[in-house]
Amino acid sequence: PAMLAGFYRTEAPSTAQDSDQALILFTSGTTSTPKGVCISRGALAIQMELLQRRFSVDTESRIVNHLPFHHSDGLNQGPLLTFVSGAEVIRPEAVNMQSVGEMLDLVYQRKATHLITVPTVLSMMDRLSPEYDDSFSDDAFQFVESTAGPLEPGLWSRIEERFRVRVVNCYGLTETVCEAMYCGPSDDSHRIGTIGKPDGFEVRLVDENGADMAVGEVGELWLRGPGMFSGYFGNEAATAEVFVDDWFRTGDLATCDADGFYQIA
Repeated sequence: PAMLAGFYRTEAPSTAQDSDQALILFTSGTTSTPKGVCISRGALAIQMELLQRRFSVDTESRIVNHLPFHHSDGLNQGPLLTFVSGAEVIRPEAVNMQSVGEMLDLVYQRKATHLITVPTVLSMMDRLSPEYDDSFSDDAFQFVESTAGPLEPGLWSRIEERFRVRVVNCYGLTETVCEAMYCGPSDDSHRIGTIGKPDGFEVRLVDENGADMAVGEVGELWLRGPGMFSGYFGNEAATAEVFVDDWFRTGDLATCDADGFYQIA
């Protein structure tokens, strides 16, 4: 404690600005050449505040997150989120088919409140023996978040029914720091098979000419908001290519139904 006495601050240094760079996270997306995504202090703070509010994270939260720290969801929804909220992050060993049961034992034993995972791991959970069905039965547990990939509706339904737990499906990119759209945890934003509704970002679906699509029509998903990344490190050409004015072109195709729920096409 004596060695760390000067390390912690109750408030940020007065010289820090929201525009100052906080992180550079490298992502290749669907290409083979990684790009450095520059994230400002202001954008990072917006995402932290959004996650705390959306997921009810506070000093009593205990978040199990097995995702790697070089991944946005592993870093931002792990140590960074728990640092700013005063919560606890619980790190399982590497998760695979042989060890996924141990992760669920950890959820139960540590009275976890959240599990941050991916569809591949949910598929592993779906193949476990019935002895794990009560893994989320502690009253403290709130929900499972699935991120970083498409969640097949059948698997989604089976996990919710078998484990008697809500699965929150999220959509985001490293360029949005973390999440931009949420299917849950509230009932009014939860619809299996969708990525839910935006929070903290505005959304457009457009055709190849930039015209807005009608309800039910497939269009490219564009996002805009104060929590967007600053640009690609040392690559102004790539930055200019993905922005139309202040709208970020995700490259993903999606639809929106009459109730405002989005689905990746």
